[in-house]
Amino acid sequence: MKLFRGPDLLLVLAVAAAAVWFIRGIGTDAGARAVVYVSNKKVAWYDLGSPPRTVEFPTRIGTVRAEFGGGVARILNSPCPNKLCVRHGAIRYRQEQLVCLPAHVLIVLEGGDEQQGSRGRVDAVTQ
Repeated sequence: MKLFRGPDLLLVLAVAAAAVWFIRGIGTDAGARAVVYVSNKKVAWYDLGSPPRTVEFPTRIGTVRAEFGGGVARILNSPCPNKLCVRHGAIRYRQEQLVCLPAHVLIVLEGGDEQQGSRGRVDAVTQ
């Protein structure tokens, strides 16, 4: 007895192709950027499509060092006691966030499509 027939194999390949297309579509867009907030104030934004670069931000408890570029953002060093923000690792998907509560630092990834933003795109489809 065969495990798959012709139409079954075609269906499996179609589902696999759709899954790959979906996963590639939720990553960072060309022109995606990381927006940095310190103490609820927007202090900078960085293009994630550029080569990686290290930046330091003065905060109320010391200096936070972060890296932006290559499609990702990450906090490299922070003066906070638990270093959860450092251990979180890199973020790469739109609306993903890095937070360092003791230093009051928030890094949010935004899509790069200035004209549309997140409006006008399909978020989910139901029947």
